[in-house]
Amino acid sequence: MTMASVRATPEAEDAAALVQRYQQRIRSELLKKVAEEETRAPRWRRVPVTRAADIKGGSLPVRERIVLVAQTFSEPQQFVASGLALALISTATSACILLGSPGILPAAILAGLVAIVVLGVAHPTRWVVPAVTASMALLQAALATLNADATLVPGLAATLGLIATAFIADRYGLACRREQHDRESARRLIDDMQPVDQESGVLKWPHASLVFDRELARAQRYGYPLCLLRVSMDHWESSRINLGPERAAAALGEVGKLLVKSSRIVDVVAYHGDGQFDLLLPDTPDLGAVVVARRIGDHQSAHPGIRVRVGVAPVVKREGSIDDLLNEAELAVATARKLNRSYAVYGVTKAVATAQALAPAASRS
Repeated sequence: MTMASVRATPEAEDAAALVQRYQQRIRSELLKKVAEEETRAPRWRRVPVTRAADIKGGSLPVRERIVLVAQTFSEPQQFVASGLALALISTATSACILLGSPGILPAAILAGLVAIVVLGVAHPTRWVVPAVTASMALLQAALATLNADATLVPGLAATLGLIATAFIADRYGLACRREQHDRESARRLIDDMQPVDQESGVLKWPHASLVFDRELARAQRYGYPLCLLRVSMDHWESSRINLGPERAAAALGEVGKLLVKSSRIVDVVAYHGDGQFDLLLPDTPDLGAVVVARRIGDHQSAHPGIRVRVGVAPVVKREGSIDDLLNEAELAVATARKLNRSYAVYGVTKAVATAQALAPAASRS
């Protein structure tokens, strides 16, 4: 029995390590793929650029170059979204304005055309571009009607060009905003897949939960001592607002460095978010965890208003999940905050405090 149990221990650990390495490899491959997609231009922008490079390179015959140019101009979505249509229509409209507007008025209408392009791409509000386009188009149409001579045709063409420019600028701006949204989504996905939190400098909880589950199952199966420390930063929401983004990130990094410094190489530090850290201490009895909790709780932060409280939750039974252990550690933190102490042990500190509160009443009676 003893030899079988000894053989079972490394086999179980090897199986868990194999699963962890497999998940890390899959995660790294997904991360690499997302990073490549994030740095790559979208298809509607990449295809015209590739075709332009092929045409300019001179490696293709003249007939194939003509076919590539025709394909680029025959695909409306790529033609509009790539910016080619906006450049062509705005240039043609500018020429019509110069030919169809007398005196100094072309400068004003050209300024209106520039405003239509800029506002159409930026799209600050819904009504600005239609209002500017309508006013410029009416002015250009009035000028073309009043000067019913050789400038009538280019004047009316300029009016239609202003309307078309507004529409194409809006479509191009929509494509640019969609591209920016896709890039931001890819960046958020990359950040979520990163195992280490940038501000705290420790593992994120989704990436550390597998190790937590494995160590808890190992302790419950073989009777090894295990303790969990929940480290909570008091009033973190208000402290983050008072400190500002940079100093709040520095405060998180300070607590993360403290936990890493207070742990061994086999210990696991994880960040839950909202100023909540977890420190898992494998092969550590209650007294050893209390020593670590006292050291962490006595830390004086360099940032004003930052104070940490530690809740200790030892594994005392061979059942329950990691969520149960986290809840016990959170209750210990609440007990420490209620008693105004730097740390508390689940199931112990509360009993001691109750006995101390009942002792004066018993002596008086």
